[in-house]
Amino acid sequence: MDVLEETTDENRVTKLKIKMMLLRKYISDRENVQIKSIVPKLKTLIPGQATIIAQYYTDFTNETNKKMIHVNALGEEQDVRAVFNDITYGYYLHADFDKVERLRNTNQTFLWVMVDGFIESIEEIIFKLDNLILDQELTSEMSEPVLPCEPVIRYKEVPENKKNKQSGVWANLIADEITDDALKDIVASMSEDDFKCMLKAQEFMDALGKETVPTVETMRSIVLEERIQDWEDFTRIHEIIAGLKDCGLSTRVEYGENGQEASIKLFREVGEGFIISDPQLVHVPTIELCLNSSGEWRVFGFAI
Repeated sequence: MDVLEETTDENRVTKLKIKMMLLRKYISDRENVQIKSIVPKLKTLIPGQATIIAQYYTDFTNETNKKMIHVNALGEEQDVRAVFNDITYGYYLHADFDKVERLRNTNQTFLWVMVDGFIESIEEIIFKLDNLILDQELTSEMSEPVLPCEPVIRYKEVPENKKNKQSGVWANLIADEITDDALKDIVASMSEDDFKCMLKAQEFMDALGKETVPTVETMRSIVLEERIQDWEDFTRIHEIIAGLKDCGLSTRVEYGENGQEASIKLFREVGEGFIISDPQLVHVPTIELCLNSSGEWRVFGFAI
């Protein structure tokens, strides 16, 4: 396979298109994250690495200034960076007329030959800069914000007196106070499998919510035997569960189409509890269960 065949292979071209979309902001002069814009900031953040950062920028400049020239059928000359911009902003983003016109007057195979090595080199430089940042643990400006309330998607406006007042974290939910009568109605509506799933999920939470990590033998009666190795020694899931405060399981058990799998949502910081009656979308951890070969419910997954 020669260079033309290798570069214009369908899978190869698809990869190049995806990479162009991801890398364009680091290359375009119009973007705030263009390499020449972020390098001075990096030197300030990591003064001890200023020399190597400067070298990466030199590598970037050398790539963008390479003298491989593309000449189209009209005799117009372009360097590799100009070809990159024409493809990105002509074909795939802005449909710029002048760029599209230039692209029409050339051999399409040559376009990909021009940008192939350029894309690979720029990608390598970006990865080096990214790894440099990660190695320095510069997390103060990049850490996830602590949200005072969980975001919710709902389908109607709600009067203030209808909003949930039971927990600050879930104040955005449409929810009612839980009462003895409401709790009795919920229990009465639950099936035998609902109860079994709830009990197994609670057993899972109780075992992993203790100060010490439970043994594998302790968890054998809780998790699916065929998947027990996936949990390793349960240290990681123990850390996750232990970090969830004041958790409450949803009383609604959702089943798969064949009734062999089930899932239960887990809400953190539920306070005294509440009843959700209106359809709403929230992002919460989910305990996944399934029936084992003996027809008993077991936990097989925990989705965050």
